[in-house]
Amino acid sequence: MTEAPRNTLVGWKTIGEYLGKDARTAMRWKQSRGLPVHAPSGERGSVYADPGELDAWLRGGGASPAGAAA
Repeated sequence: MTEAPRNTLVGWKTIGEYLGKDARTAMRWKQSRGLPVHAPSGERGSVYADPGELDAWLRGGGASPAGAAA
């Protein structure tokens, strides 16, 4: 079994909380805006994200002003 690297956010709920949103918004942003979330190969439903990648994504405009309210 592959594990998420250290210092990562594990699970949609945790990722959403980090972004100040809920898990559903994080999932939607992954699909529609390319939120940098990773899934260990072979594991269904398990996801993780690096806080540095999320911060860079936010700085790069990944969450548009209209989308930030979503």
